[in-house]
Amino acid sequence: MMPKNILITASNGDLAEAVTGVLEDSFPEINIFGCESGDLWPAKALIQDVFKVPKGDSLDYIIEINRIVKINKIDLIIPCSEAELLSFSLAKINKEITCEILMPNYELVNIFSDKYLGSEWLRKNKVASPKTCLLSSASIKDLPLIVKPRFGSGSQGIYKVNSQELLLGLKVEYGDTYIAQEYLDYPDREFTCALFKMNNVTRILVMNRRLDAGRTVVAEIIKNDEVELFLMNLIKITNLNGLLNVQLRLTDNGPRIFEINPRVSSSVKMRHMLGFCDLVWAIKSINGEKLPDITRSLKGTIFRLSREVLKPLN
Repeated sequence: MMPKNILITASNGDLAEAVTGVLEDSFPEINIFGCESGDLWPAKALIQDVFKVPKGDSLDYIIEINRIVKINKIDLIIPCSEAELLSFSLAKINKEITCEILMPNYELVNIFSDKYLGSEWLRKNKVASPKTCLLSSASIKDLPLIVKPRFGSGSQGIYKVNSQELLLGLKVEYGDTYIAQEYLDYPDREFTCALFKMNNVTRILVMNRRLDAGRTVVAEIIKNDEVELFLMNLIKITNLNGLLNVQLRLTDNGPRIFEINPRVSSSVKMRHMLGFCDLVWAIKSINGEKLPDITRSLKGTIFRLSREVLKPLN
């Protein structure tokens, strides 16, 4: 049965905003609920019913989510933050939550929510990726380096390190809550890739992207057989059942994955508007529906702009 009530977590974020837009466009009959650990605005400008919850890594988080699920008869939860994703994954393993949750299996969530564990998994499985270590192990002989948070999503808090002084300062400031990664000097060949596999249907979208303040602001669909074969191999190795978001750069030696996010990505609305409707397909797959074929050629460029939302007074 198609879900009637969907709960979107971390509802103040840009990912939740994109997910809400896709649901409103594709399933106007569905009731959308939100939850947020911070202030309930601006989420309440987009979602009528937004509930206050503890932080995603809190011991009380799943207890409160179960209460919301029961009262509002939630059929499906779409996690929109890494901390919540980990909590849901563990809760599913321990059978602490009964409704459907849109996420890959626990192993993939556990591995790729930690960028260091993710890099080690890629190395052990011989998937091409930049050399990566904990920040404390980074050496000046490896400069330039990309230094970024070990946990969390997005492109915030990232440093390109060219000097010994900055590297030492970051080690003191962040320690092993950060990782250091080989710098791949191909900024014009950075791709955000959507991987979908559910009910024996596999689909891939590769987009060349440009970032601004950590967000994808321009994305162009690219057809590249080398990258697609590389990603098909990744789907096989991970035994994927769900959605993955892969970030890579295409070097002169082939594709190199520098990050994998085990969740819906914030470019989901952009992809949806271009005809790659992976969130819709995932929900229909959970419902047991046969997925429609992609009937048009996927091509085009899309831009993400800021916007203002006015909520009239009651």
